[in-house]
Amino acid sequence: MRWRNGHRTHHLHLVAHGGSPRCDWLAFRDALRSGPLLARRYGDLKARLAAEHHADREAYTQAKADFVRAVTRGPSPA
Repeated sequence: MRWRNGHRTHHLHLVAHGGSPRCDWLAFRDALRSGPLLARRYGDLKARLAAEHHADREAYTQAKADFVRAVTRGPSPA
């Protein structure tokens, strides 16, 4: 991560090729690309959570976790 004035400016993930995190991220990306309604719902969720957690990036990321998990590992999120 790169920091400036106490805030993250860049965030980079490195994962093993074929590892579970990488496969989950690609599955999530592919689901968003193939489903405009799902992509819109995710965008709406991100906007709402960004407003709620504008000062806490970790809380924002955690709040998205159930949605992401449901898309990559389970039934469609409600």
